[in-house]
Formats: sequence, C-alpha cells, structure tokens
Amino acid sequence: MVAFDQVRTKQKDFFKFMDKELVKIEEFYKSKEDEAGRRLEILREQLHEMRNRRIEEVAAAQQAKLQYKNGHPNGIGLDGNGNQTGEISRPTSRDALTSWLDPLERVIGGAKVKAFGPHIGSNSKALQKMRNSPHLLPNNNPNNHDEGGKDFVRRLHHADEVPYRTAKRKLKLALQEFYRSMELLKSYALLNRTAFRKINKKYDKAIDAHPPLRYMTEKCMD
Repeated sequence: MVAFDQVRTKQKDFFKFMDKELVKIEEFYKSKEDEAGRRLEILREQLHEMRNRRIEEVAAAQQAKLQYKNGHPNGIGLDGNGNQTGEISRPTSRDALTSWLDPLERVIGGAKVKAFGPHIGSNSKALQKMRNSPHLLPNNNPNNHDEGGKDFVRRLHHADEVPYRTAKRKLKLALQEFYRSMELLKSYALLNRTAFRKINKKYDKAIDAHPPLRYMTEKCMD
C-alpha cells in the first residue's frame, strides 16, 4: 500500500512538471507569435508607403516629360541657374496613380513573352493584387513655396530621403528575415512537441500505461 502511494505521488509530481513546462513553452510561443504579428503589420505599412512614393515619383516624372514635350509654356523647365522650374500637379485618384502600370505591364510582358514565353512580371502582378493603399495627399512641404513671386517651385531632395531601390532592397531583406524567424518559430514548436511525445512514450513504457500517449492527446493536440 505504501509503495502504491509513492507511485501515485511520483505520478502527480511528474504531471505537475509536464504541465509547468508546457505552460512555459506556450507563453514563450504566444509572445513570439504576437511579436511576429506586430512586425508583419509594420512591414505591410512600409510596403504601402514605398508603393505610394514610387507611384507618385513615376507619375510626376511622366507628367514632367509630357509637359517638356509640349514645350512647357507654363510647365516644367530650367531657370537660368539650371534649376527645375514649374510646379508638378500630383494626381490623387487611384485610377490615375495606377495607370502608369498599364504601359509598364505591356512592355515588361511583351519582352518576357519574346524571351521566355507568356509570363507576367512578378512586381507588376504583386502591385495589381495589393489591397488599396491610402490615397496620396498633395505635398504640403513648407519649403515648396514661391520664391519672391517667381512662377516656379524648387524640388528639394532632402539628405534623409531614401532612394526607391535602396528602400526596396532593405524591405526585401526585412521580409526575408521575418520569414526566417517564422521558420525558426515553427521549428521550435515542432521540437517541443517531439520532446513531449518522447517523454510521454518513456513514461507509458515504464508504467505500461493504456491507452498510450494519453497526456499528449489531452494536453498537446489543441
């Protein structure tokens, strides 16, 4: 009878230890999962911001080119010092902002069809499938004001302005690191599940438990 009581006490201690370790693992996993969710939201915001700036940049460049071809009577030109003159009106509607993708898609698609067969560019395809970004607002930079009544606006390139290609490369690296952390988190979960299963099997073998893996079924299968 005393031996049976000792076995029951040891069993309670064993399952208490297992429960404690399981709670510790679940809390750690949940904290990392929440952290990953916050990182993903930040990356999504940065992706939309980069996309908006790129669309604005290309739209402004196309409009400047069009006005230059038309003689830029009141449009874009150069003053006596070689500075860019004329104010670029920036489109705000989503259709206008994404219209530049149509000719870009045709050019890229046509070139790839000739070289590799029918294939849609990955960047263009991803941009088309992205959900709506916030509408672009006019540039209200106080530095962009008329100087002494002149009919032009200087476009200042600030030192802290990140080029599109640099931002794209950094965002790509950040996404790769994010997915790598997700793979590590997945490996962590699988490793702990395997450890619990092996411990449970050894316990079942030691006491000849039936049915086997009862602890795993009740605690680790959610």
